[in-house]
Amino acid sequence: MSRIPPPWVYAAKLPVLIGLYAGLLISPVRAVPRNITISSNSSQILYTPFICNATTTITNPECNGAWQLIQSNDNTTVVSTQGPGVMEGEIVPQMFIRFQGSFLFIQTGPLSNATANVTISAGLTSVNLAFNSSAGGVAVVDLIEAEVTTATLTFIDPEQNAIPNDVNGTSMPSRLDIEAITITVDDDLV
Repeated sequence: MSRIPPPWVYAAKLPVLIGLYAGLLISPVRAVPRNITISSNSSQILYTPFICNATTTITNPECNGAWQLIQSNDNTTVVSTQGPGVMEGEIVPQMFIRFQGSFLFIQTGPLSNATANVTISAGLTSVNLAFNSSAGGVAVVDLIEAEVTTATLTFIDPEQNAIPNDVNGTSMPSRLDIEAITITVDDDLV
């Protein structure tokens, strides 16, 4: 004959079971990462030397060497440069953005063909990489989300990197178009 344990045996185990279930209910919920896309003409992005509203330097020669706002074929605004200009004192075009996130993607336009350098700085760490913008963009992964990161995109003058772009050995004009920037962040950082 099996013996039934007295009720206080079960009562003694009850707080342990309640504690286990409460721990499951109270455990912190992990934030869900999401992508935020920032348009290239957002005020969160700083461009040097400056952004010019003329679509070409022909309509406004003072835009020579500046970043220009251009409407693309799909009716989105692209920020574009063809490099330093004499009117602007040969200032190398750069783009800066500060953010917190684990992933960064800088999307370049389909007409973009320039070589650019991307520098990522956070805390005491800084890394850089040159890339060809005709690839469609550049991605940076495994960023420390708790730190503020600065991304710098620098136009590389093709005269300094004389690489022929066609079979005749002549160089095509370089153009760097920024379409958008996507950053992956946790919901609690937004």
